[in-house]
Amino acid sequence: MTKQERLLGQTIIDCANAENTDEAICRFFENVQRIFDFSPIFTEEAKEKFPSATFDEAENEILSVLPTLKPVLDLLGLRKEICDYNPRSGILTVRDLRLKKSTDGMGYVVEGSKSYDMSTRDFENEFDAKLTPEINESITKLVELKHKLRKAKHNAKGSMPSSLLNRLVYDFPLRTHFKSEDIAAMARNYETVISVHRNISGLQQEIKELIEKTLRGDLRIEDETSDERLNIFLSIYNSEKMTRMVFDEKGSLIEVPNFNEQDFLDMEDAIDWYNISATYGHFERLLGYCFIGFMKSEENKAHLGKCLNCQKYYIATKLNTKNPQKFCRYSGDGCKNDWHNREKVKSGKAAKYIRNGRAEGKYQ
Repeated sequence: MTKQERLLGQTIIDCANAENTDEAICRFFENVQRIFDFSPIFTEEAKEKFPSATFDEAENEILSVLPTLKPVLDLLGLRKEICDYNPRSGILTVRDLRLKKSTDGMGYVVEGSKSYDMSTRDFENEFDAKLTPEINESITKLVELKHKLRKAKHNAKGSMPSSLLNRLVYDFPLRTHFKSEDIAAMARNYETVISVHRNISGLQQEIKELIEKTLRGDLRIEDETSDERLNIFLSIYNSEKMTRMVFDEKGSLIEVPNFNEQDFLDMEDAIDWYNISATYGHFERLLGYCFIGFMKSEENKAHLGKCLNCQKYYIATKLNTKNPQKFCRYSGDGCKNDWHNREKVKSGKAAKYIRNGRAEGKYQ
């Protein structure tokens, strides 16, 4: 087994062993860095950009609040930003907004004036609208959300991979205004994030099933099979190339990776913040290539194993037909020792060993 083949195999093993989709994508980026020899900072940058599907309590609360903001956002338009609100005194702290040409001259940005106080009566007169209970509640929720986001930004600690809502902690306090379009964009992003993570979870399960077939000796790499996922992987492998030939500055032909770092880092989209669907495409393509690239060799398949203790898959360091490897080495000899200790307890050997030790004065 070559070093490259082992890397391909470890990529699919890590995907199958991952306990959740966040872990699967993290391990994927780490393996991509090794396969293509990307820069040391690639993995952290990729993890930072790819949003998690796991939301904490505060983030779920923010998601639930978003729909309630629409009444006041529709009323404000691009005229004012509400910075604070005291319902008891009826005083709003606001800023006037105006469009200003961007520094690059390519568009416009929203600029806010210095904040000032105004009464709810003046607010109603300016907007020619009554502060109904619905709008009043919407204003309160909006101000509370801004305070929470500012506090979250202040207390933010780096977590990988970052979730969509964690990203908003940084983006929203810098924005001068919340628009209904922003809320719609967030909803679309949220749905996209969840959808992509569901696809990753499904792919994990399909890879596990293919590995189980391999361990049973039922998997054969052929041009056409009855397994839909294996056919997809075969199609990917036959059409994708890990490297390509190009001319260097001196005019000589050199071999370079067919993927570059920006393929995985260009996830930002002008409208939706993150276009992670394209990254999922790379995820599926590379896993397909890795799977066939490793499994096409009978020798490589013979190195595959499943730990008797933790049930994780592993690639054996070497083949030993007389005494084959039965445990993973992810925790050294931890799995091997745990399994044997449990077997001793089940068989009664552990109790017998302790009784004999006590009789010999080894134990109190």
